[in-house]
Amino acid sequence: MGSDPRGKGAGLLDHLTKGRVYAGFARGYQDRWVNVLGQQYHVTGAPMEGSAIDNHNRRVYEETLKVIKKAWTEDAWECNGEYYKVPYPYEEGIRRWPVADWTRTYGTPGEVDEEGVIRKICVVPKPYQQPHSPMFQPFSVSEATIRYTAQSGIVPAILTAYPPDFQRLCRMYQEVATEAGRTYVSGKASGLSVPSISTALKRRQSRCCARPITPASTTTSAVLGSAKRSARPRMPPNTRPV
Repeated sequence: MGSDPRGKGAGLLDHLTKGRVYAGFARGYQDRWVNVLGQQYHVTGAPMEGSAIDNHNRRVYEETLKVIKKAWTEDAWECNGEYYKVPYPYEEGIRRWPVADWTRTYGTPGEVDEEGVIRKICVVPKPYQQPHSPMFQPFSVSEATIRYTAQSGIVPAILTAYPPDFQRLCRMYQEVATEAGRTYVSGKASGLSVPSISTALKRRQSRCCARPITPASTTTSAVLGSAKRSARPRMPPNTRPV
């Protein structure tokens, strides 16, 4: 994939497993990792406190997911974002493409213009599940994150040691998801909470707040490399578990 290899790799793995892939993404805030991985975008670790650095990190993260979703769901796509330009340079396009005629003949319409300039890119394979693999995001107590996951259809994995905070975030997730057109019920396994890392390592997992009201739904709880998977029905091709 031209912009981010995780999108292509996840789509390929989804086909190899016939729709058993869940895609997890985390923004991160610890200097040890964020300073290294985010250096090209001037991202550094910062407490999730709404500071200028924190908000910049969030914008980069959310645009990254936007790019990955476009790669998963659009046959030929382009992006003129704040941090990602696809193709690059965006206005000029990519002019040095020796196999433009082949791309025009066998590629997706719109990838190459009449002058042989790349204007869009096509990522294959698309995910086995449609429109893409279910997504989840771990976080602690950020209200901005819980709202973002609810608006974006991402399963929240809430890590908090204080039950009232957990319940408050669950209710907020339900309310924002309802505003976005998705109805959820309480008490079903659609995410998880671990009171602390030590208890997580002991696999003391608790269930999260919400799960879509749909038949033949899928349940997965996973954290820190350990996973607990419930029995699930076989899904027909091009069907996305929810």
